[in-house]
Amino acid sequence: MGRTLLSAVLFCVNLLVHGQFITPGTGVNWTFDDLVLHSDGVVTVDNSIYMVHGDLILTANDTLKIITNNHVQFDPNVLMTVYGVFIANPPGQAILTASSPAQFFKGFRFENSPASALHNCLIEYGGGIQIIDSDMLIEECVIRYFNKSNTTGAIQVSQGKVRLVNNEIYQNIGPAIASAANALAAPQIIGNHIWSNNTDNTNMPQINLGNSGNDTIRIVGNTITGQFDQAGGIAVSTLAGGDCYSIIEDNIITNNRYGIAAIGSSIHSEIHNNVISDNDIQGVPNLGGSGLNFNGAVTNTAMVSGNTINGNLWGITVQGSARPNLGERDFIIVNPGENFFYNNGNSGSLYALYNNTAQNLKAQYNYWGTTNLDSVEMVIFHQPDDPGLGLVDYMPILIPLGTDELPSQEKSQNLILNIFPNPMSTVVIVHLNEELLTSRFIQYTILNLNGTAMKKDRAIAKDNHIKIDVGSIDYGVYFLSIRSGSKMEIRSIVVSR
Repeated sequence: MGRTLLSAVLFCVNLLVHGQFITPGTGVNWTFDDLVLHSDGVVTVDNSIYMVHGDLILTANDTLKIITNNHVQFDPNVLMTVYGVFIANPPGQAILTASSPAQFFKGFRFENSPASALHNCLIEYGGGIQIIDSDMLIEECVIRYFNKSNTTGAIQVSQGKVRLVNNEIYQNIGPAIASAANALAAPQIIGNHIWSNNTDNTNMPQINLGNSGNDTIRIVGNTITGQFDQAGGIAVSTLAGGDCYSIIEDNIITNNRYGIAAIGSSIHSEIHNNVISDNDIQGVPNLGGSGLNFNGAVTNTAMVSGNTINGNLWGITVQGSARPNLGERDFIIVNPGENFFYNNGNSGSLYALYNNTAQNLKAQYNYWGTTNLDSVEMVIFHQPDDPGLGLVDYMPILIPLGTDELPSQEKSQNLILNIFPNPMSTVVIVHLNEELLTSRFIQYTILNLNGTAMKKDRAIAKDNHIKIDVGSIDYGVYFLSIRSGSKMEIRSIVVSR
């Protein structure tokens, strides 16, 4: 440690108060080894494991870095507060955990932190990560087994610019990601694997966000899988006031109480190219089960296109006076539609779209699981079913190329004809069934055996095949998911060197 830091520490008193250690705020870099030397026993080390025995406060202007594979254990109820910058970027993985899994530490509070970044960390048995008015990145981390002693969500955001990229967030007592009801928060949630959160099974979704202010929430390319029958997938809400702008696209949302809900007024959502399937685990149609639910005032609007919505109790439900646009092509509004609905229903009936409002809705250029117009009418509940409801304008419908009906079990065909080579080393060629291609834009995802997306992108099919570069992926067995419109197929692949 340099003389500047040593002098500052000696000059500023130890700042050890009631079991806390507060860094002096002199603009220097700290490591956990430095904390062991100068925290007067708040931080100790034993057999290469750092132990934090009291609250740790990183003052503005100071920086704490983890650049090796540190193992840090926090005593019960200990809180680490960051006003400065906390950067973790180990070559392998840093572990931030409780000293005993039976006794949670309080967690982390980042407030007015200008550039904190956590990479490659396993963070577990804490009370929550609270991020207030901070610009922060959390990337390639595992966040699991949190209780709610510090925040409701495992990660809770308020103001600032927060990016959550390629993390695994699972089996936390509350939501994976949340914002306070009256907070301005617009996190960028990209490429995460989120599963089995809300383990106390309260009425909360796995992603629960509210007022975004003048910024835009982005929830893109995530896999959100449920386990507990009260937990939904994604909710954006303004019941506590404010405005909400959100972009929700390219996600796979499955096995939750519901898929996506937009609740309140002054909400505008862009919901595109998601797979929203089998969100029916509660099994009570009057309480949930919608692939998409819009409930609120006429200022609750959305543009909805390119989604595959199947296996839910309801495909889309619209309540109050909400006005989503599900497809419209004129000189003023252009929404391509191209949503694919099939096998959404309950109590022996199919419900692709239930317009439970007095508002007329646009839902043109969608595929409703059939090309028979009488059959389409049967899966849409609106004015012909109840004169007090608004009319759904669903004509013209979309007729997918080469498809008369969505393939049933009896006539199902494979989207993927062949994968070559398999095993592969750098490039794989996927040959596709031309008859089942509903779009030349093919979405693909390579997932490891834990379901984590290793690579996700789009490709243009040329001569009915696509090429995928796997050179950056470690050797091993993976799942390859290929999607064209409503058709999705998963095959196992082997990457070898």
